[in-house]
Amino acid sequence: MRSRGSKKRKTRIEKKGKTMRERRTSGRYGGRGGRGSGSSSRSASSKSTKKSKDSKIPERKTLSDYKYAIGTAKQAGDYNKITNYLILHIRKTYEQGGDIADALEALQEYDFSSVTPTLKSPNVVPNDASNPTAAEIAEIERQKDQNKLEYEIKAQMHLEHEGLYRTNKDKAYAFLFGQCTTGLQHKIEAKTDYDSKIKGNPIELLSAIKENSLSFDDKKKPDIIVLDALTNLLTTRQKDDEELTDYTKRFKAARDLFKEKNGGTMKIPKLAENDSLWSTDQDGAY
Repeated sequence: MRSRGSKKRKTRIEKKGKTMRERRTSGRYGGRGGRGSGSSSRSASSKSTKKSKDSKIPERKTLSDYKYAIGTAKQAGDYNKITNYLILHIRKTYEQGGDIADALEALQEYDFSSVTPTLKSPNVVPNDASNPTAAEIAEIERQKDQNKLEYEIKAQMHLEHEGLYRTNKDKAYAFLFGQCTTGLQHKIEAKTDYDSKIKGNPIELLSAIKENSLSFDDKKKPDIIVLDALTNLLTTRQKDDEELTDYTKRFKAARDLFKEKNGGTMKIPKLAENDSLWSTDQDGAY
């Protein structure tokens, strides 16, 4: 017959074993402090990090982010991006802003001659030009009055159209000049033809902005400027988040900048000789 103390020890051992099995089971399947918990935590952390990267919201751009500055080799491609954004803003926010926006894109004044109204002539042709009938004369007079009224209305609208265009020119000049850095403003104001040609004219202003935005530091030696432009052209690459059309515009800007600083195209005769599609009269120019 076993003693009462022996039974108590057996009961305590069984309870201790059961508690240890519960702890192992809890840890294995995700309980606090177990291996399952660490794996689950790491997995959740990894998913959370991946989700935060995938759902990253791009930084919102405002007008203050689109500023013209005196150009460098790396910044030259920004001119097209800034200009497109600012002209789109003008087109969307100005009353009948399409006219001045088109003029800025083309860098030339809007052609109002194509929309200038003209006084129409009556389209009645009498059977006998030397002796028209009373009905024909009445119809001619009616059409004359009608055409004159239409012409006066269109002429008035045309004058208002031209007046609004001039107003938008003044607004566009102030707007574009305000989108220049202080250094660029001073450089434009220092031009000899600023007062006579640029001031108050947004088209001439944009031309001056383009000239300075696509120019390097004129204190550098000419050969260094050409090499900088060539390096910029050869290292222009499409960015990960950049559309092909945007990259193409940036590449063309870098190409035009090199042509301007180099004084023309770059000639590589040996490469041209190996290109069967290249015309011999182009003298290996790229």
